[in-house]
Amino acid sequence: MNMKKPNRGEFAKLRRRALKRLRELPPDGVGASNFSEQEAARLIHDLQVNQIELEMQTAELCRSQRKLEESRQKYSDLFDLAPTGYFTLGQNALILDANLTGANMLRTPRNALKGLPLTDFIAAECQDAFYAHCRQSLETKERQTCEIKMKKKDGTPFYAQLESIAVEDSERNFSQLRTVISDITERKQTEEKLRNSEKRYRNLFDGIPMGLYRTNPEGRIMNINPAMVELLGYPDRDTLLQTATIETYMRATDRQRLQILLEEQGFVRNFTVELRRYDDTPIWVTIHAKIVRDADAGGTYYEGAMEDITARKKAEEQIRALTHQLLTAQESERQMISRELHDRVAQDLSILKMGLEALSNHQTANAPAISRDIAELAKILQGTIGAVRDLSYDLRPPGLEEMGLVETVSLYCEEFAENHGLKVGFKAPGMINLKLDFDTAINLYRLIQEGLINVRKHARASQVSVRLIAASPNIILRIEDDGQGFDVERRLETLTKEKRMGLRSMEERAKLLGGQMTIQSRPMKGTKIHVTFPQPAKHNGSKENHIDR
Repeated sequence: MNMKKPNRGEFAKLRRRALKRLRELPPDGVGASNFSEQEAARLIHDLQVNQIELEMQTAELCRSQRKLEESRQKYSDLFDLAPTGYFTLGQNALILDANLTGANMLRTPRNALKGLPLTDFIAAECQDAFYAHCRQSLETKERQTCEIKMKKKDGTPFYAQLESIAVEDSERNFSQLRTVISDITERKQTEEKLRNSEKRYRNLFDGIPMGLYRTNPEGRIMNINPAMVELLGYPDRDTLLQTATIETYMRATDRQRLQILLEEQGFVRNFTVELRRYDDTPIWVTIHAKIVRDADAGGTYYEGAMEDITARKKAEEQIRALTHQLLTAQESERQMISRELHDRVAQDLSILKMGLEALSNHQTANAPAISRDIAELAKILQGTIGAVRDLSYDLRPPGLEEMGLVETVSLYCEEFAENHGLKVGFKAPGMINLKLDFDTAINLYRLIQEGLINVRKHARASQVSVRLIAASPNIILRIEDDGQGFDVERRLETLTKEKRMGLRSMEERAKLLGGQMTIQSRPMKGTKIHVTFPQPAKHNGSKENHIDR
């Protein structure tokens, strides 16, 4: 330790003081005569060291005092400028101390707060809760929290959260409370708005007549509305909530298909499926659903709405049955008209033509002019006979039962190409040995016939490809052209308005076959019509179900 060496004046002064002190000592005490000059010098040196140590201690105390004052000021600033109110409460909740934030919170000067009971600022309906809070804090000596309604000096209400803990007083008794008061009015208002919003949502959720639900990927039903309970015929909401989703499906694969679509697309529209009611009766519904990924909760769930379309499905079945009956009657009428035209009208016209030719031969020599007129009429009659036979063949393909579908369609495509100047390619891989009942054969023939007629009327194509493929367990029909194409969505929307029955008729026939038809087309990019339906059950060549029987 470096020390400053005292000068001679200070040394002499100190020595004189020491000698004086020695002379004042009583005789029986330590006297100057007991010390030598050398011992006195050493004593003076020790005194100087002690003095320097005291000075250093004093300086250190001063520094500590300054730091303590700085710390006290910092604490005072933190105490007064804290965002929450700090209070010290004595007996009967009297305010012993408060920070500036607390005073501003109550809109009361800080000095005026001291000695006032905090209960003056607590709403009447919350007084009991406040006293219970104070009592629990003092008894447990642990931090306690409560939320109460308070009021400012001017009567303005606000919501506050109180956190209190018991502290010792000057007599070391736990009779005081340190209380932190936070204004939570904004939070309470937000919570109230949230409750009102949830109430409105719940009223809407419970009141909407469509079944609403939420499930997780594992198949647990998380939430449902009353309409869902009624739709599936369950006795109450809890019973349905305890049921696994898979148990409500008639076929488990349908739920798997829905889940795959949701995971791939994120949403599903108009997913038609057959569900199982509580009493095991089937119900058809259409589902609109989406996948929700909750990042906060770290989970994924599906939510959606479903509508009972059982009545609509029954109506569609009835319409389909009536359509089948209509097409059956139509084919029967076509057969009858075809036979009438071929067996009677065409035959009568042929006889008439032969009579005109015979008459012409008799009149050649006697009346050349009459003979020419008869020949002209016979020529016209021959054209009429051809037209009648063509009409008969169109109404009823004559070789369908004798030659089979493939040969009949192949012949029709050749004649169509020749008559209308189109290049028509037809192939039927796997169809030669496939036995088809007459209903399936005639519907396929009509699909191809209607498709080619549509190409001739609307496509302005130069070539058409017809493919009839047996791809077990299905049969696939493809009709593709290189024509001008069209906007599929717009065309389908206008079909009913324009009363065009070509595509609509093809769609109905595809449904009668138990399949579906898809159309792909773009302006100037041609058109592709694909029909896929299951292969019918084998009938071993039986014709008992033919529509003309």
